[in-house]
Amino acid sequence: MTTPAAPSSVPGRAARAGTAPVVAIVCTFAFLVGALVVGVLWLGERGCTGADHALVGPLAADPLLATVPPGAVAEDVVSGACDEDEDAAWSARRLTAIDDPAAVVEHYATEGARLGWTAVAADGDELALCLSRPLRDTTAFFTLTRSGSELDATVAADADGPIGCL
Repeated sequence: MTTPAAPSSVPGRAARAGTAPVVAIVCTFAFLVGALVVGVLWLGERGCTGADHALVGPLAADPLLATVPPGAVAEDVVSGACDEDEDAAWSARRLTAIDDPAAVVEHYATEGARLGWTAVAADGDELALCLSRPLRDTTAFFTLTRSGSELDATVAADADGPIGCL
């Protein structure tokens, strides 16, 4: 009867037996590196970019946002860059103590047209007015939304492309 040879006595056997753990480690490492690269690329596509941050200044300084309609009191302009849930930079102000909401909407529509904004169809009960205009390499949107007895005037833009009337 023939006894099987010990692994070390078979040519090449010892080398193959020792490579299994190394192959497993290399494959695991490659998988983890690949998952990390995909995760970084995916997260890099979300949230703010430097171009989005660069839009905050021009949005905050927009002359339409700076106007205060007669018969309304405007709070200070607040601005922000987008975060991981939003891809748009924005600036806004709340209008309070409004005597005639329709006159406020008309004021922004008229002033917006004078400043080069174009009317966009407003959709929804809360959206009173939507305007758009080119800003750098994208489109800015001015929205006037109802918030109870107050109105919120917002200018927003996304460096990746038009966001529409939010």
